[in-house]
Amino acid sequence: MKKTVLDQQRYHALDFVRAVAMLLGLSLHVNIFFMSENQRFWNAGEYHGDPINEGISFFIFQFRMPLFFILAGFFAALVIERKGLRHLVADRLKRILIPFLAGIVIMSPMLNLAWCINTSYENVLQDASFIERVQTVLLWGLFSDRDVPFTLPLLHLWFLYFLLIFYFLHFVSRRFVGGLGRFLERCTMVPMRACLTRPWCVFLLALAFTPLRYTLNHPGIGLNQVNVEINVLAIYGAYYLFGVLLYTQREHLAALAKNGWIYAFIALPIFTTIAGPTARMVNDASVVTDITNWKISGFSVWTEGFVHGGWFKVVICYLKDLACFSLCFAFIGLAHRYINHENRYTRYLADSSYWAYWVHAFIMFPVACRLQELEGVSSLFKAYVAFTLCTIIVYFLYQRFVRYTLLGDFFMGRRKSRTDPREASFCISRLLALVARPACLVGLLCGLVGSMLHQDSLAEKGHLIAEAFVARDRSTLEQVERVDDARDSFGNTPLHVAVGTVFQWRRYDPVPLLIEKTKDLDCVNDAGRTALFEAVRGGNRGDVEKLLDAGCDLHIADHYGHTPAHVAAIFCGASSPSRAADAREMLGLLRKHGADLSQRRDYKGRTVQDCLQYFGQHAQ
Repeated sequence: MKKTVLDQQRYHALDFVRAVAMLLGLSLHVNIFFMSENQRFWNAGEYHGDPINEGISFFIFQFRMPLFFILAGFFAALVIERKGLRHLVADRLKRILIPFLAGIVIMSPMLNLAWCINTSYENVLQDASFIERVQTVLLWGLFSDRDVPFTLPLLHLWFLYFLLIFYFLHFVSRRFVGGLGRFLERCTMVPMRACLTRPWCVFLLALAFTPLRYTLNHPGIGLNQVNVEINVLAIYGAYYLFGVLLYTQREHLAALAKNGWIYAFIALPIFTTIAGPTARMVNDASVVTDITNWKISGFSVWTEGFVHGGWFKVVICYLKDLACFSLCFAFIGLAHRYINHENRYTRYLADSSYWAYWVHAFIMFPVACRLQELEGVSSLFKAYVAFTLCTIIVYFLYQRFVRYTLLGDFFMGRRKSRTDPREASFCISRLLALVARPACLVGLLCGLVGSMLHQDSLAEKGHLIAEAFVARDRSTLEQVERVDDARDSFGNTPLHVAVGTVFQWRRYDPVPLLIEKTKDLDCVNDAGRTALFEAVRGGNRGDVEKLLDAGCDLHIADHYGHTPAHVAAIFCGASSPSRAADAREMLGLLRKHGADLSQRRDYKGRTVQDCLQYFGQHAQ
């Protein structure tokens, strides 16, 4: 059969958008290190974070991975149609499976070693020699006597893990149940055409995806590892399937291009306003969310863990999917409209993006950690320096060791030839000369804006919150008279933050010092929770004992009527046997200090004994 022009078309714009979706991860992972004290991810330790880093992180996080999986489905369907199912399998085994395994065996352990610089993890290795660090971190503690927090890591490579699952399911459906795929294509032809050609249909499309997102404990999708959450896998799988169906309706990409600005107009107002309400809802959720586990191993779902927040959560979930699809359509449509033609520089970015994402964390994380220690420099400028420096290193490595070598066959599909005259444009000196001026101008802008934000943050006490979390410099807490007048945006004091962190990651124990400098040990955060509540929730028995000895009130309940004893009883239902055992011990400790187990009731009318029987499946 004679191929049409559409069948032979190269989608330069979508190649570029896919590259952008991958490269945005570099910015996201840098900005996370320099967010404010209100967001404590990874090894957050920036004393004076700013809202710009936070805003950039949240903006990218909302749509990047859905966009990537849509395009992954699109290009998988394209390869199958043009080159066959066997070619797709061979290509993805080479380009996805082998880099994934190499990342697990080589890159992730090295990243763990780099991560033990200026982070909470360093506490585990404070007195270790270099050889002990290598044994402990590079080999995941297999030949070490130390109790280490490291497990088999996927870190930023989890998306490859998901892709392998989706490709396998795609292969099985095409190879063994091909009729089902054709049936699905016929059934979705009309609604897909409507979604792509009529902008108002994106409101209905978001409605179809909202129930899946609603099953999440919280509306956002966090980091995933080997033991994957099945509802998260289903959500991203639905985006991948949408991309497959998008390929069957690829003639309507022109309609997306026509309406691209409309989709952007729909998405941007939502993205700029939804982060705050979402974070507030996550903070206010019941502690039952902590024991609700959708993971394949340890599956334990409690209705209260995801049915919370009432209609507010429904609205948040709907708006998130509406904004996500709208912005994905805007990116695809506008790229198709303006850059759907061959360009050597956009092609270069597309070729290099996979390598850049695969290797960047190993370089970026330790650099960002070290920059956090610089005082007197704004977090915005430090983030920009970290991003710029790491990008230069990543692309230097790409030019020297990937683009023209065997690695290029894995990260690009096929290596380039140095003898090609077109390659002269891509030497490092020329690329640096090309971007030097705009990079310097952006750096100057970041320096000016960042310095103003930095001066504002110096007047606040957010650095006390950050120190309570990262436990890096004891003198930061010692030089202030009291700490409970420092609050994050959710009303948490440094004591709330400290007792909620993992004890074994602390390089020193700040809790006794914080108890000494806290005037009101029973002060509550915006959810009505005391530091004792958070210590029980964090599973830190030592902190619970310190707070009880200091005279904390055991009977203060949060907005759900849960006292610290309720929390311990609820955690007796945790899927982790060790976590459940710790909760039972803490419940006994609270009872010994006079906790009421039979009178005080939560919002569902349950006493502590009732919660113990309901969640723990037995009474004590």
